[in-house]
Amino acid sequence: LKTSGASEHSMESLGLSRVHLESDVVEHVSSCNQQILRDQLAQSHVIIANLIRSRDAIRAELKSQQTLHQSVLEEERERHLKEIATFKWEQEWEQHEQNAPQ
Repeated sequence: LKTSGASEHSMESLGLSRVHLESDVVEHVSSCNQQILRDQLAQSHVIIANLIRSRDAIRAELKSQQTLHQSVLEEERERHLKEIATFKWEQEWEQHEQNAPQ
């Protein structure tokens, strides 16, 4: 009887040890998963910050290009206005010379 009692006790103890071990494993896996999620979240934050910096740099470059384009358009407009004024002045001068007494 003593042997069977000891055997039952040892089986019970093994059962408890197994439950404890499984609990430790679950806790360890859970902890690892949490760490992985924290690492992935940190990586996501870095990626998002880089994307925001890239977006801001692209916006700044676009604004710079628009400003440059606008100033080129203004220069072209001024040049055309001067050409038109010069042409009109030359036409008026020619007309004046034709109408002047010879």
